[in-house]
Amino acid sequence: MFKKLNFILIISYFLVVSIHTLADSKDTPLLFIPGGPGFGANPEKNMLFPFLQSLGYAPMAFTPPHPFNQNTAEHFPAFRPYQIYLEKLTDTFARLAMEFPHKKWVICGHSFAVHPIIFLAKKFPSKIKKIILISPGLDLESADKRILNLAYQGFMTKGQWALARNDLATARIEFDKADKLKNYLDHLLPGFGQDKIAAYTLASEYQELFSHYWVNPNTMLEYFSFLTGEHAFDPNAFMLLRKDLAENPITLTLKPINIKTEVFFGQDDPVIGFENEIHFLKNKFRRTSIRIVPNSKHYSHIENKEIFQ
Repeated sequence: MFKKLNFILIISYFLVVSIHTLADSKDTPLLFIPGGPGFGANPEKNMLFPFLQSLGYAPMAFTPPHPFNQNTAEHFPAFRPYQIYLEKLTDTFARLAMEFPHKKWVICGHSFAVHPIIFLAKKFPSKIKKIILISPGLDLESADKRILNLAYQGFMTKGQWALARNDLATARIEFDKADKLKNYLDHLLPGFGQDKIAAYTLASEYQELFSHYWVNPNTMLEYFSFLTGEHAFDPNAFMLLRKDLAENPITLTLKPINIKTEVFFGQDDPVIGFENEIHFLKNKFRRTSIRIVPNSKHYSHIENKEIFQ
């Protein structure tokens, strides 16, 4: 019994010490919000956070609610996964702000995370001193078309390779997928309806899709090695969150966010068109600096960590 009590006291001591260490230190707290729905921040915890710590940040990661499954959505018609996401994010940041009342935060997010970051910045403007956006995707319709087009081009390429090998059966299968996806692309409707869900379901059969998001294939393999088991990408969460966001957009004041915002776009990002995004960003953020990162695609915060310096 005494051993158990001592163990509890030791654990409690270290928890208290860890909180006071950040509260009393000069390190800048940074909350990282992962990108595409269905992705967690486990790769960033392993590949980015040690570097951020060396720069004087105290990084923490927001863990999105998980999992969202189709069964839940079917049994609860009022199921609002994006609303649940925002509620958890709000609760998480409110708790952190209370734990460290004298600290102002850096909020960093990748890709899709620009949407919940806007929500967070509107709710807690006095607690945030800077926002860092990596490949922000405000224009979701454009991102959808770019992603689906990557899969279409991929099916076409695989079909052509099969023809070159005289593998007519495989070529027919790949060209058939390409034709179906092209038909979806030619008739996509705004929002995230059944046509887009069907298009994404078909695109998911192109297993090399994510290889287009990276410059260095070895870095990509390391990144995805941290997205296994309980940390694996959840395609159901992707579909359900995107659908809820499209059908039930969160309406906030149109006044631009007056927080220093640093934005980084990969020069060769195939998912986000920075020329198009800049217009959207300037309508949402008043104090924005924008940098195009050379030799980079969609994951410049992993492949080009020096952007944080």
